[in-house]
Amino acid sequence: MNRNINFIRRILGVIAISIAWGHPLNAQIENLKHGKLDNGLSYYIMKDDNFKDEVHFFLYQNVGAILENDDQNGLAHYLEHMAFNSTKHFPNGVMNFLRKNGLYGFDAHTGTNETQYAVYSVPTTNKPLTDSVLLILKDWCNKYYWKRKITQEISSKRHS
Repeated sequence: MNRNINFIRRILGVIAISIAWGHPLNAQIENLKHGKLDNGLSYYIMKDDNFKDEVHFFLYQNVGAILENDDQNGLAHYLEHMAFNSTKHFPNGVMNFLRKNGLYGFDAHTGTNETQYAVYSVPTTNKPLTDSVLLILKDWCNKYYWKRKITQEISSKRHS
């Protein structure tokens, strides 16, 4: 179990939020704003006039299946799926919240070196919804939440 917790810690160690899609994240892009928060989180923001009155949210984690030990095969992908279940602020599930609010464009992907999450076409005219999607990203970045969820999942598997 400690190996799984250490894996989770490594996954959550390096996180970047990007509000840009279809563009490489590099400083040469016109209108790209980049910064780093006090906690080390890097962010990128870019205005794209092709998407008026909506915003796309992306969460990129610079880790993936490569960090799994042999006995953890599939754990990174499993965590990606768990992200759409309940979180601290969305106890009825992230997927349920998004669909209930008319947001059907969301996705996730786990690769060898990266894990990516996306929520598309959030209307900027609905500030409470936009704020809620940011809260989802915050929940996804909470290592204590993940540690608790993994511990619960492992415990439930042992008792079933």
